[in-house]
Amino acid sequence: EMIDLLIDYGADVNFAGQIGYLHKACLFDNVRMVKILLNKGLEIDARDIYGYTPLFIVISSSSNETTLKMIVEALVTNGANVDTSDHDGDTPLHMASIRKHPSIVNYLLENGADPNAINNEGNTPYHYAIWNEQKQLADSLLKYGADV
Repeated sequence: EMIDLLIDYGADVNFAGQIGYLHKACLFDNVRMVKILLNKGLEIDARDIYGYTPLFIVISSSSNETTLKMIVEALVTNGANVDTSDHDGDTPLHMASIRKHPSIVNYLLENGADPNAINNEGNTPYHYAIWNEQKQLADSLLKYGADV
C-alpha cells in the first residue's frame, strides 16, 4: 500500500540512485513488490550503477527456486530482455547455468534466450553446465541448439 501511495503522489519509479527500486525488489526476492512495480510502468531493463538489470540480479542472487521462478516469469512476461549481457558479457542464461538453476535455464530457453551466447572469456552457458557437472542443464541447452 505504501508504494502505491508514493507512486500516486508522484514518486519517480524509475529513479535509480545506485540501485533502482525494481533491482532492490529482485535482490530481496520480493515477488509482490516486483509485480507492483512492473504494473507501474517501470523501465524493465534499466541498469544499476554496476550495469546489471533486474533479471540478472534476481538470477544471480536468489536462493529460493520457487520465488526465483515467479520473479523471472514476471520480468520476462513484462518484456525483460533475456539476452542482455553484463560487463563480463554474461547473459541471464550464463548466470542461470553458473548458479545451477535448471528451471530458469529451461524457462529462458523457452523464451528465446540464445544458448550459444559467448561471454568476454569465450564461454557459453553450456561450458558452465559442463564445468558444474549439471547434465540436466547441458541436455536442455543441447535440446535448444547449443554448440558443443
